[in-house]
Amino acid sequence: MHARLTDFPYLLETIVNSKMPTLVGIDGRACSGKTTLATQLFLSLKCSRSTIRLDDFLTCIPGITGEPLAKDSDEFIRHAQFLEAIRSLANGISFTLQPFDWRSGRVSTDSKTIVPADVVLIEGVSALSEEIIDAIRVRVFVVSDKHSQKEAYLRRNGPHFQFFWEHFLAPVETRYFKTCPWERAEFLFVGRGVPLAANVEDYL
Repeated sequence: MHARLTDFPYLLETIVNSKMPTLVGIDGRACSGKTTLATQLFLSLKCSRSTIRLDDFLTCIPGITGEPLAKDSDEFIRHAQFLEAIRSLANGISFTLQPFDWRSGRVSTDSKTIVPADVVLIEGVSALSEEIIDAIRVRVFVVSDKHSQKEAYLRRNGPHFQFFWEHFLAPVETRYFKTCPWERAEFLFVGRGVPLAANVEDYL
C-alpha cells in the first residue's frame, strides 16, 4: 500500500496546489465520514467547486419504497450514470441528471446540472472505481471501523433500513471492496470509529 495517512489541512493544501481543474475522489465504506469530509472541503475551498454525490444516483430503496428487486441486485443505483457524470466533468462538460429525492423515496422529476469547476469533489462508495481512476487527480480513501458499520448505518438512517442494508447495500459494498480501492488511493483519511493513534491498515 502506497497511500499516506493525511489530515485535513494537508489534504486541503494538496487540493489547492493541484493543477486545476482537478477531480477529487473521496471513497470509503457507508457511514465512514465521506460526506462530512466532502462538505468540509467544499466549505473551505475558495475556488469554484462542484460535487458529484453517489446518493444522487439512487433509483429506489428496496424494502422501503416498494420496488420488487431481487436480493443482492445493484439495480437500486444508477452506477453507470455516476461513472458517466465523472467522465463528463473530467472533460469539462456539464452533466444533467434527475437526482434521487430522499423525501419521496423516488427519482426526482426535476433536473440537476453539475457544472465544471476548478475542483470537482466526487463522494461515494466507488469514487475510486477502476473504470474512472485515471480521471481522478487527488484520491482519498476514508478509513472506518467496518465491524460497527451496520450499527452506525442503522443509527443514522433508522431500523427500517435493515432490510436494505442486509440484502442490497452490504452485498454491493462487499463486491466492490474486493477490488481494494484503498490501494488506488493517494491519501488515507481517518474516519468514523478509528482512533487517531491506530494502525489504519488494521481497518482496511
